[in-house]
Formats: sequence, structure tokens, C-alpha cells
Amino acid sequence: MDAIKKGDGKVVLTTVSGGKLTASLGMGKVKITDEAGNSAYVTVADLKGTNGIIHVIDGVVLPR
Repeated sequence: MDAIKKGDGKVVLTTVSGGKLTASLGMGKVKITDEAGNSAYVTVADLKGTNGIIHVIDGVVLPR
């Protein structure tokens, strides 16, 4: 959320495979958009896994 606010409402993130995802705010939630324009909203954030943090989304975003 802080990065989105600092980036004038959006931030571009690079995936492990080199793809780009854009995070922004929409409908009071974090919205993730892939390079093809597909988007999903984060429905549950910050679930602790054994090897990282998990965020649940309500759709599918794909690498290019």
C-alpha cells in the first residue's frame, strides 16, 4: 500500500520470471493487473507460509 501511495496511485512490480505486474487501488482494495490487461483484486493479504507471504486474489493474472 505504501508503494502504491508513493507511486501516485500505482506501482509496477517485476516477477521472478521478469514479467511486470501493476498494483493499484480500486474499490478500496489492491488491484493487480498483468501485461495483457487481466486484473484481479487481493481478497486476503499477508498469510504467512513456510517460505514466504501469500496474498489471495479473486482472478487469474498471467506472465507474458
